[in-house]
Amino acid sequence: MTLADRLNRIINEQQISKAEFARRIGVTPQYVLLLTGNAKARPESIKPALAKLIALEFDCDYDWLLHGKEPEPTETAKPNKRTCEGPLRTYGLSVKENETVLKYADGMTVKQIAEDTGVTVNTVNYYLRKAYKKLNVHSREELAELLESIGITPNMNS
Repeated sequence: MTLADRLNRIINEQQISKAEFARRIGVTPQYVLLLTGNAKARPESIKPALAKLIALEFDCDYDWLLHGKEPEPTETAKPNKRTCEGPLRTYGLSVKENETVLKYADGMTVKQIAEDTGVTVNTVNYYLRKAYKKLNVHSREELAELLESIGITPNMNS
């Protein structure tokens, strides 16, 4: 399987366009078209830093992406530390996005969340933007409704 095949597989599995793929990894759509359309695209066609970003953003194995090596199955495989557990897992939220969303739904302000978790306000806003997109919500009220519909009761009195 070539690099082009592996990138096309990621795009197909994520059910996104090549333009969206390019936007999410911060490259031009033309570059993605070049990589995904070129059957001879070699791993050297992308820098390791870009491969690492793709692996993190789309939760795929770095060695598989660069070299086509399938990850070794293990009996004691650890759960992905980047993906949350519980009802929000199906939405693909990271642990940090999950934590941030739940605190925000409980009525905490962005500043309070930042102080509580030891990150910057910009980082909290980043987690919220990513989570809102994954959850397909646009307001705190929509977020609360979604959480209630899956059995999580936000405490909006905080």
